[in-house]
Amino acid sequence: MHQAAPPTISFRKDINGLRAWAVMAVLLFHFSLFGLSGGFVGVDVFFVISGYLMTVIIVGGSENGSFSIWKFYMARARRILPALFALIVTLLALGWLWLPPLDYKSLGLQSFFAINSASNILFYKTAGYFDTAAEEKWLLHTWSLAVEAQFYLLFPIFVTVIRKFWQSTRAITFSLFILFLASFLLSLSISETNPSAAFYLLPTRIWELSAGGLIYLLTKQNVAQSLKSQSLHWLGWILIISSFIFIDEQLPWPSYWAAIPVLGTCFIIFSQTESYIFTNNRIAQWLGERSYSLYLWHWPIVVALYFTNLQNEWIWVTAGLLLSLILGHFSYLLLEKPSRKFLSQCGVRKELLTIAFPCLLLCIFSASVKFGDYSWRLSAPEIQKVVSTQKQVDEQPKNNAAMEGDLVLLGDSHAGVSAAYLKQVMERHSLSFSLFNRAGCPMLEGVQYTDFGMEARNEKSCASYVEQVLNKKVFNTVVIMNRLPYYFYGPNDIAKERFWNRPVLFLEGDTPEYNFSDNYRNKLKSNYIQTICKIKAKSKKVFITRPIPEMAIHTSNLLIRNVLFHKERQDIRQSVLDYQKRNQFIWEMQDEAKAQCGVEILDPTQYLCDDNFCYASKDGYPYYSDNNHLNFLGNKLITPIFEQIATSFQ
Repeated sequence: MHQAAPPTISFRKDINGLRAWAVMAVLLFHFSLFGLSGGFVGVDVFFVISGYLMTVIIVGGSENGSFSIWKFYMARARRILPALFALIVTLLALGWLWLPPLDYKSLGLQSFFAINSASNILFYKTAGYFDTAAEEKWLLHTWSLAVEAQFYLLFPIFVTVIRKFWQSTRAITFSLFILFLASFLLSLSISETNPSAAFYLLPTRIWELSAGGLIYLLTKQNVAQSLKSQSLHWLGWILIISSFIFIDEQLPWPSYWAAIPVLGTCFIIFSQTESYIFTNNRIAQWLGERSYSLYLWHWPIVVALYFTNLQNEWIWVTAGLLLSLILGHFSYLLLEKPSRKFLSQCGVRKELLTIAFPCLLLCIFSASVKFGDYSWRLSAPEIQKVVSTQKQVDEQPKNNAAMEGDLVLLGDSHAGVSAAYLKQVMERHSLSFSLFNRAGCPMLEGVQYTDFGMEARNEKSCASYVEQVLNKKVFNTVVIMNRLPYYFYGPNDIAKERFWNRPVLFLEGDTPEYNFSDNYRNKLKSNYIQTICKIKAKSKKVFITRPIPEMAIHTSNLLIRNVLFHKERQDIRQSVLDYQKRNQFIWEMQDEAKAQCGVEILDPTQYLCDDNFCYASKDGYPYYSDNNHLNFLGNKLITPIFEQIATSFQ
């Protein structure tokens, strides 16, 4: 992203200076400096700039007969790919030395999608219940590069088709306005109902890029030229700077809120005022020239701070920001400029091979990292101890929609990870078992998801899943396991809480709520008890489990990181008081369900906790596969509650 103007476009200091403001807003936001709550809108500023410059190249070139789609694609490739390839190679090399196995596999997947300009699709698809925190995704920032790359791929075709039938700038302007309007309306319609799609995908972002294109086309046709003024220029800056300061991540995005920085950027570009101090100074011009490399290299440094738990140390954060500036500078001098010059002087075949060959090699290696087993990279005995627990995973029994057997296990992924162990206990007692669960779905009748990338499979299917359970005529014995605090309070993950602190659920017929209010929790509580009572009414016996203690960070990864960075090696644990505080409402709700419905309660915490702490590991062995799902060791610890269920049949 942050496209620099090619030689055929007259250089504009105001646009280059805009890049500087946009990239620094993004950096200050990600490094959490100076309280810049809306710094992320710098990306929206870049989208407008890119749309403007690409329209200049495509429309201007088409009109004078010099435009070639192939040359356009190659120009974009030589501009973007060399520095991106260098970043990915660097991360894969450093990750080989320091990343835990699961993190390294994730980096391989992210690298593959980044190389193929599809990161935005990956992060949209993988956002949700099992999603890792934003600060653990080394290439998360490449989603915006993917959006722009997809725009670069489609927009010249769009313009070419329009020009084939209507040889006029007005036709292109009208067509682009229709595209702008359709995308903007789509953004408005789904930014609250499916914000992950709205945030990451091109159809809901193309209006921002189109806005820049429309500014060029209006200027070209001398439309509204009388509006050009210093006042318009300064109004643009007021809108942009206000966005940086007053907008925050709790707002649906992009939605209509994004129109503020988009409009501000359009005003500044349209006014064509290059002499003002905001942009016409050495610092702004220096940053603007290096904006792409600054953006590219800063985010892995942010992730590294979280990786080493230094994100709250202002000295290290400041050092990270300075390192971003240094790496951005050398990336611009040693990668961007030389590669662009070299590739532009190559013949077509040589240029294509020079880009395609490393692209192919990186794709192959990235795929091998994702699907291969490189856990032997980290040979320390303490690390291999953790790795061994990740490999020993009993296969989850398949879902049985008929829900037949002596015992039926219902719930979300917490039920799924314990299913194999409960099944083993039941079989030892010559009892039949079946599992019917759905990840991310609480046992709440009529529940819907509001957002956060739960995808179409879950947005309505949680309601249909519970409906299938309630339509079952009769059960023998039922066990229900859910990660209830997640639905009532949000994730217990330190890194996630910053970006993910709104409810993900609402009940059919209700308006989605955007904070964890008492009203929200009480509605879910009433619905939960009602649902449990309906299941008990058609069952001989129903067991519900107390919530599994949730840790604030991925257990296995933390154990490995402590070894790699020579930190104090101690058991990972959570205070019992913290567990009780987070789960008090849940326990009281379950107690009411017991009193009203006659269900029995099972408490796994008596085997995972002592009087003071709940443990995620002991002697270097993790009990969790992440921060809340038990692994096979954790499930072995709670086997006594499975035995309690089996003996209830006697």
